[in-house]
Amino acid sequence: MFDKLTLNYEWDGGDFSPSLGNLEVAWESRDSRTGEESTGGYIMGMRVSVWPERKRMRIEGSLAKFLFHENVTMLTRETTQEALENLGEALGIDIGKARVSTLEFGVNIVVQREPWQYMQRLGEMPRRERKAYSRDTLYYEHKGREQPDALKIYDKGREAKQKRNKGMQIPKEMRGKNILRIELSLNSRLRQQLGVHEVTASSLYSYEVFEKLKALLLEKYKSIQKLNMGEMKLKNKTEKGIIDGFFCFFAHKTGAEVSSIMEEYFAVVKAAQVLKNRSGYCKAKSALNRKLMSARFLEKDSLIAELDKAFSEQCEKQNSLN
Repeated sequence: MFDKLTLNYEWDGGDFSPSLGNLEVAWESRDSRTGEESTGGYIMGMRVSVWPERKRMRIEGSLAKFLFHENVTMLTRETTQEALENLGEALGIDIGKARVSTLEFGVNIVVQREPWQYMQRLGEMPRRERKAYSRDTLYYEHKGREQPDALKIYDKGREAKQKRNKGMQIPKEMRGKNILRIELSLNSRLRQQLGVHEVTASSLYSYEVFEKLKALLLEKYKSIQKLNMGEMKLKNKTEKGIIDGFFCFFAHKTGAEVSSIMEEYFAVVKAAQVLKNRSGYCKAKSALNRKLMSARFLEKDSLIAELDKAFSEQCEKQNSLN
């Protein structure tokens, strides 16, 4: 389930003698301001940077690609441990002690339709900004400059095809499939976000941290407003029923756009200072969401049901380690 991560390793004494002979495209450089020397290179796609004077090493890249040479196959706890131990052995360091400063953790889900059809059914997330960078890429990010975390949802199959043209191999059983990636990116404050004393390389395959990451990923996904785009069914054949049904019909026709329209509307209402307290706007927004997505007027959306089930099943699968 891990993909890209950043590890920081510092020597706590003894000789500083990492094994850098395995590095590809090695380099040496000197800081023009401080004069400090550094060296580095790549090992199976992982970027390794070393500062000898500070006895420090930074390792960045896709752990899945390091082990599998592609990142469509997902890492379990067991294969995460295997990948990290192989990396540590190749570099001649006790990598389990390395501190983790960033990581990506998610699931690849094989879906029946093209991934964009599922993304258009994903609406707003509380305290996050919904950003559709393209039809195939949807991010939920903080509204400020700081981005301690983000939820990324995108067409993994399309991305893999593009990388295949650059030499990345795709598992035969996954070729031609519709693959949706749901990924949690933690960019800072990992200890606070996971509620643990420290996050080291060895803790990534511990039951505690793996389960906390799965729970956090599931929590983020569940908090997204799901836009029900099932078939209309007007049962309440009264004037009120027709009026209520219009709101639902509007949401059904506009899809994910209804979220941005609602945000724009509430920005106007807040600017006019219609209500005195912030909680009133939240209550009004929740009530409007319930009216827009009323189950009385829409059949259950089969794509959302499919995605919910597949997401939960994939999370449960990735926990193998004796």
